[in-house]
Amino acid sequence: VVESDGDIANVLSGDASDFNGGSTGGWGSWGSNKESAEVVSGAGQDGSAALVLKNKGDGNAWEAQCAYTFDDALQEGKKYIIQFYAKSTSPAGELQFQYQNGTTYSSQGGYNTFSVGTDWVKCEFTFTPAYDDANRIILNYGKVGGTYYIDNIKFGLAKDQNAAARGIQYIQASNGKA
Repeated sequence: VVESDGDIANVLSGDASDFNGGSTGGWGSWGSNKESAEVVSGAGQDGSAALVLKNKGDGNAWEAQCAYTFDDALQEGKKYIIQFYAKSTSPAGELQFQYQNGTTYSSQGGYNTFSVGTDWVKCEFTFTPAYDDANRIILNYGKVGGTYYIDNIKFGLAKDQNAAARGIQYIQASNGKA
């Protein structure tokens, strides 16, 4: 399913995007620094459900990961956009985006870091996979100890394939209004 959504041909829908049905929607979480990952009603950016990720404390970013694996590989040389809302219990929270091959853990790239404090922020990153077998997108949350709230994830091909790659973070008031 591809939904038209601003600059993104969004391929995530339902719980894979907004978690409002109460499940992780195919997002899996693991790592030696992962404490828990669950969907929590009322924890979302708009008062609905959100994915809540807890790590055990400061460590390497990749020691706590949350990922979504696609059946088909991303298209090498095409621009993709990931966009989501996030906040943390730590004012110094960090989330890192990356992509990889979900079987071999190779063909990695992305590595954009977002500063995520105690207020909701809109995070967005545009990237172009350099490999033809990358089929997983990852949010690493192991760098800074705390609880991370993730909501309203959009991901897909950029509608404008000529736009330059970018990493954008929008500060948003905690009441959910820009």
